[in-house]
Amino acid sequence: MANYEIKLIGAKEFEKALMRNPKLVVKEVKNFLQRAMAKYRSGIMNNPWKVGMSGGGSPVLSGHMRDTHIPVIGNWEAKIGPDTNYSEHVHKKRPWLEHVFSSKEKDVQDLEVKMLEKIVGDLAK
Repeated sequence: MANYEIKLIGAKEFEKALMRNPKLVVKEVKNFLQRAMAKYRSGIMNNPWKVGMSGGGSPVLSGHMRDTHIPVIGNWEAKIGPDTNYSEHVHKKRPWLEHVFSSKEKDVQDLEVKMLEKIVGDLAK
């Protein structure tokens, strides 16, 4: 089954920031993860591919598989993937999530930069 994860890079820098103001860092990281998952979920819900188009796409007979992509967000990581008994088979034949996640990659990177700038700015006060 195709699941996508976000993990923070730069653990040593975060550890230093966390020691200075742990509540701020956890809050900002969680906000980032929520915003990133919202970007990915919007891409999934607005999947531009339809069944029958070249490259495959998410089958949209009922929309059930698409609707089961619910993000799970923790303090340090987030995951999103389908939760149907047939999703693994569908994703093997039509890896449309790869398109969704690559199309949102720049947006998520921008969110990550804003998060880091906010943490650094608030810690510098």
